[in-house]
Amino acid sequence: MGSTQTVAVGDSTFSATVTALLPELDSTSRTVTVVLSLDTPAELTLGQTARLVLQDTQPTAGFWLPATALVQGEQGLWSVYVADASEDTTTAARQPVEIVYTEGDRVLVRGLVEAGDRVITSGTHRVAPGQAVSVL
Repeated sequence: MGSTQTVAVGDSTFSATVTALLPELDSTSRTVTVVLSLDTPAELTLGQTARLVLQDTQPTAGFWLPATALVQGEQGLWSVYVADASEDTTTAARQPVEIVYTEGDRVLVRGLVEAGDRVITSGTHRVAPGQAVSVL
């Protein structure tokens, strides 16, 4: 409450003050509605779309992968397939991951994927756990 935020409208940015946090939590997105007071300049008109500009850096461990590497699992969880080389064969193994952040067509994940694992990044809809795969 009372903090100053940056709001973008079109190509312009403006200062706004947080005046209220509504008590309802959206069960789908798990977000709260924030009400901002904007000193409306003359060039703004009623009905224009405004975007809140936020930048927050959180240090975390994980790996950047293309979004195409993700495989939807049970109960809303996510996984990736890795090429598991053992003995004379290489097979696909499913590893659960947690999506930490998304940015465009890439995702930051953490979980049972380790540095050096060969992640299958495309064609995952045609892969099954234990299936023989070739490493290129």
